[in-house]
Amino acid sequence: MNYVDVTLIRMANPTTRALLFDSETLEQMAVAAYGDDAAMLIGPYQPVFHEMDIGLSIPSRSTVDGWWSQGTMRNEGRFTIAGMGRDSSVRIDALWRGAIIARVTPATARVVEEISEWPDPAGIDQEIISTLGSLPTNPITLERERRDRFLARIRAALHQPDAFTDGIFDDWLRHVGAASVSDLMTRFRGVVSTGTLRIRYSDPTVPPPTPRELPITAAVLLRDLPISLADMLSQSKMVCEHLREAGVERARDATMSARAPVLVVWMVPETIFDDEDWPGGTTGTDAEKRLLRRRAAAAWLGPQGIAFAPTPKHP
Repeated sequence: MNYVDVTLIRMANPTTRALLFDSETLEQMAVAAYGDDAAMLIGPYQPVFHEMDIGLSIPSRSTVDGWWSQGTMRNEGRFTIAGMGRDSSVRIDALWRGAIIARVTPATARVVEEISEWPDPAGIDQEIISTLGSLPTNPITLERERRDRFLARIRAALHQPDAFTDGIFDDWLRHVGAASVSDLMTRFRGVVSTGTLRIRYSDPTVPPPTPRELPITAAVLLRDLPISLADMLSQSKMVCEHLREAGVERARDATMSARAPVLVVWMVPETIFDDEDWPGGTTGTDAEKRLLRRRAAAAWLGPQGIAFAPTPKHP
């Protein structure tokens, strides 16, 4: 029996299907479905199979542009035709509607101190006069004296004064629309306020991670090697479009933003990542190279709503 048939049997069996989705696959599926929101989650990951339909297909689609005339009137039209051509359908080996269980550790630190200050340039010219006897007549010298004193006031209100660099200060000036500190003191007097805020948190406790269920709908495309990445990508887009129109996706977690309402999982032999043309894996053992290449592939396939599920090659 070939790889596809053996794996399909394992997929159909409720007692063995979970073994086809390792922790790396489940994590990549969670990231593909929920994007950056999934970054706060940790393992161990577990699959939940509410429904698993085996052996589906969707008709391929073609677009036909045409025109016809009725007397002097010319008509144009575009038609979408399903189920025509040599490859009239795309095989979906399984449609998984369920969830991925991940873990989340809630933040428990509390704000125990808040210090706010409002440094502003008021009185700076008086300081300059007290030090120099008068305001410099040279605009460049006057700007330097004003800038140095205003920066010193802001940094004195910060817990890490060195972190407030000249570049950050210049960006802030541009953000408020001021060309310089002198411009800020004259044109924006009483309009722009400068505030600093220091917050101190208590040491967080570390409660045990709590399970969190991430609803998913995933179409599994089970393919043996060799595969064409271009064909697989094209088929995956078609599958996603068809399934979204069919309304099969599960209700999403309202507290997390959904990136892909329907996932496509490429289940292929793990030896696919032995190919050195895959980026990401150049050093380490064969297993380490496979993992690095697999993660590099996930970085560009995940935003497309696609995840790899490599499984052992069957004789």
